[in-house]
Amino acid sequence: MACEQQTTEQETRSTGQTYASSHLTFWWSKPSKYKEEIIRKSKAEEKEVYELLNLMLEKITFINQEAISLGNLIHAHRLCADIDEKDTLFVALTLDLSGTYWTRDRTLREGLERKGFTAFFNE
Repeated sequence: MACEQQTTEQETRSTGQTYASSHLTFWWSKPSKYKEEIIRKSKAEEKEVYELLNLMLEKITFINQEAISLGNLIHAHRLCADIDEKDTLFVALTLDLSGTYWTRDRTLREGLERKGFTAFFNE
């Protein structure tokens, strides 16, 4: 599966920082490891799978990690370093957006809660 990123608009938050909103356009340019499996399991035509994927991706806002404040990156690294460092960017973005973090990783959640991070989305 190949992809192309297209910037579609600029969003300005209340802090005055500008974030680029973009979506990815996917196309089946070469045989993909998962392409046939997705089509088979969905029982849909390849064109339908492509259209649904594009509809879904149009609803997602991708944020360049460089737009996340350095202070929140450092804070998130301190929170995540001894639990699961791979989640640092997600926690930093949650802090930066004053949002809630959705995770089913119990170890991560409990570790962050012990450190005072409680901004979790509850299912």
